[in-house]
Amino acid sequence: ILRNLTKDKQNNGRWDVINTNDRSLAANFNRLRIIRNVNFGHLAEFKLNDKEYNYYKVELKKIITELCDGQKMQNDYVKAIDSVLLSSYNDRDILIYYKRCTEEIINSRIAQVDLVNKIKEIRTSIEMKLDEINSNMSELKIQNKNLEYNQENIKNVITTSGKNIEDRINTLTQVHTNSQNEYLATVSKINKNIENMTDDKSSIILANYLPKESIKNFIRKEELVHKIEEILSKSNKYVIISGYAGLGKTTLASQYAHQQKAENNKRVRWFNAESEDSVWNDYRKMAIYELRIGKEISEKQIIINLVNSKLELLELNVLFVFDDAKDADDINELIINLPNNVQTIITTKNNYLKDNFASGNESNLDMKPFNKTECCEYITKSDKKRTFNQSQAEELFDLIKTNEKEEVHPFKLSKVITLLQKQSWSIQDYKTEIKEHGEINAEEYLLKELINESSNGWKLLQHCVFLDENFISIDILKEILIEQENNSNKIDIDKEKEPLEELSLVNQIELKNEKESVIGIKLHSIIKDTIEKYMDKENNIEKCIKKVKILEKLINVINNKMPEIDNMPNDDWNKAEIYYRHTHKLINLKLVQEINDIKNLGNLYSKIANYEQYKLCNFKNLIKYHKNKWEILKALYDGDHPDVASSLEKLGYCYNKSGDAETGLEYCEQALKMRRNVYRDSHEGCHEDVARSLNGVGFAYIKLQDEQKALKNFEQALKMYQDLYKDNHPGVAESLNNVNMACNKLGDKENQKSKKNFKRSQEYFERSKEYFERASECSKRGLEICQHLYKGNHPDVAKLLSSVGFSFSKLGHAYIKLNCYKQALDHYQQALKYSEEALKMYQDLYKGNHPDVANLLFSVGFNYKRLGDVEGDVKVECYRQALEMHHQSLKMYQNLYKGDHYDIAKTLEQLGFCYAASGDAQNGTEYCKQAKEMFHVLRLRIPKATKNVP
Repeated sequence: ILRNLTKDKQNNGRWDVINTNDRSLAANFNRLRIIRNVNFGHLAEFKLNDKEYNYYKVELKKIITELCDGQKMQNDYVKAIDSVLLSSYNDRDILIYYKRCTEEIINSRIAQVDLVNKIKEIRTSIEMKLDEINSNMSELKIQNKNLEYNQENIKNVITTSGKNIEDRINTLTQVHTNSQNEYLATVSKINKNIENMTDDKSSIILANYLPKESIKNFIRKEELVHKIEEILSKSNKYVIISGYAGLGKTTLASQYAHQQKAENNKRVRWFNAESEDSVWNDYRKMAIYELRIGKEISEKQIIINLVNSKLELLELNVLFVFDDAKDADDINELIINLPNNVQTIITTKNNYLKDNFASGNESNLDMKPFNKTECCEYITKSDKKRTFNQSQAEELFDLIKTNEKEEVHPFKLSKVITLLQKQSWSIQDYKTEIKEHGEINAEEYLLKELINESSNGWKLLQHCVFLDENFISIDILKEILIEQENNSNKIDIDKEKEPLEELSLVNQIELKNEKESVIGIKLHSIIKDTIEKYMDKENNIEKCIKKVKILEKLINVINNKMPEIDNMPNDDWNKAEIYYRHTHKLINLKLVQEINDIKNLGNLYSKIANYEQYKLCNFKNLIKYHKNKWEILKALYDGDHPDVASSLEKLGYCYNKSGDAETGLEYCEQALKMRRNVYRDSHEGCHEDVARSLNGVGFAYIKLQDEQKALKNFEQALKMYQDLYKDNHPGVAESLNNVNMACNKLGDKENQKSKKNFKRSQEYFERSKEYFERASECSKRGLEICQHLYKGNHPDVAKLLSSVGFSFSKLGHAYIKLNCYKQALDHYQQALKYSEEALKMYQDLYKGNHPDVANLLFSVGFNYKRLGDVEGDVKVECYRQALEMHHQSLKMYQNLYKGDHYDIAKTLEQLGFCYAASGDAQNGTEYCKQAKEMFHVLRLRIPKATKNVP
């Protein structure tokens, strides 16, 4: 706001040196700057106390009121400032919360010690009274024959009372111990990263690979660099270089980065910003592997704040380049609070990107085509072997200008110059060619030159247009050229791609994953279009490889390179990331339906399905991928086949997960029938694939709410696995967990019956407890097997820990129904313990947003709510913890699932219940209303408690 109103240079002093009565624009600007920078990183520098901080909040609104003329303008800016203040104050709230937690824990510990000492005093007093009673017992017996009986009752009452007090103290201690452990674990994570804040700056090495220029001998360098410096000097921390393809945006950014690196010793970090996932993955890798912070933290905002803080504390002179940004939302939060020692360049083809930034118009550098003067300058300076004079340059400009505006596209001009160099043409030669052949497309001429000079280079380009052109790794290029197995050592890929680089048809770039740097090439969009047009011309067919043959080769190459991942994070996850985009592009080409090598295509469908399910947590395309794989397998194999059965089972699983359980059951039963036919002669039909199908059918019945049939199938699967492997097999553990799931569901149904038949409610409660006890027993046995099979963190161990916790929670609820509150409390405490263990393991396995982490956050919150309902002494703290966990799970669910979703609805509902239980009826009603609306939109049954919300 103030930047638009004043050109005064901002003060560099602290707030406390500004005269309180000074309401000048310069003073207000300094106040605004300081308040804006109050975040996690700047607290350490400014050391603001609570009084100052609250004062700034009030002062900022005064400033806005004074600066804005109209009421509407004032209201708009106040809303915006409220948002900024809220985001700035969140991090401070964390520090205050830690401090408050520490004080509460210390006070609780002191109170507990005092309470235990008090109990000891009471017990000593009781013992003295009992001795006094015993000494007078003979005299009292004469007076009352029943006194001995009464004395025994008194003893029992006093002993029981003391024991109850001790139990309550132990419960209180356990809850506060859990709270302290959680607090210490969180602080430990932050402290680990804070310890790394003071690294020696010389030890920090940012990935500094910069792309080669796509426009050689780029002119206007000094002018454009000066414009960048001018924009940055006006207190702007970022420059947006915008314009359509081929104007030299990336080239300019690269040249500026090289200059800053050489002249100002600036640390340069280049980010691929073409999508939200790619830029965040790149940013997070920088945090973990280059800045060495944030490895144990999954929260995005905390990682960003830690990066900003470290860069500021180390006073590193840094330049960030976000190349080819398409959407402002993909990068905004990464740059909005960068410290002043970090400058940013953003390149984009999106001319409207600047509108999404506060000072976008001031920060924008709009790239334009070359005018006549610039074009002539480029021509006269571009060829070092020979010199074009001004007259020749003007003549060439007239030959290649594209419109009446006297402009020339820089990328196309660079290709014309490359063509002249390659052909050793004079201006007159070029003019003659135009007369004979009409308008010359320099890119196509260079392509023809490549075809004549390098058959392998042309072969590479024909294949590359069918891949993701933004990054094609060297190992893929090598595989494209290999015609026979065991022939890879004879391919010198650097030599083969040399002609491509000499003719400026490709650029070499680097992609960093979590373990290594991978070298590859990038195909410029204009060159890609030129190749595609050339291949589509009928008179060029003889010079081109058939497209179907190219696809078959690429599908074979990518299938060999891309690993098939599962739910266990490992090196394969990083390897698959390099090939995922190529796979996605290949399988969505229409021509893919015409290829003959469909087996490799089927494998790719399976691999991309697993990648999207386990790594990206994207489930919307799974049915399509698995159905395509199934169709391919049916064409490959007549009759029953294990691979066809496996494909049917995966299809059934996907339909079950999507909510279409009837279709899911059909596919699962087909898979079971086929596997029984395939393995009927193997151990009397006893085979692990059959057992797997039995579990699949059982899962479908669970979705259809037919728990008895589900349990029957799960028990058959369990027996089959145990007959084959005894107890030492993951299938046994999985089947035990499935039995646990079915028993918990059946226990829930018995509870429901009690509501309809009050007279038999006790009978139903007892029956539900029996189901829950069996469920608990199965889940604990499954956990023991998994812990024996897998050492350390593993998804299956985490899953069983969660199941054990869930079973304890169900049993606790059963004891509540039976009025056994002590047993209920014990089981709720166990449920919380196992759920928190599972949550920690999932968070260690999966960084960022993940459905399993979100589910466990929900479960931990649910268990805190249950614990608060039973134990009155700690209910306030339990409800607070429950609300915190449910808010985290809600945020993660909303990031995972765009729009309405059952998991979001159930979390909104639980938030409503938690707020209502903690005494906040207004928030409780509001969240339940949101849940009710979402259940209605999703056409799901609305739970009774939520249905009654007005």
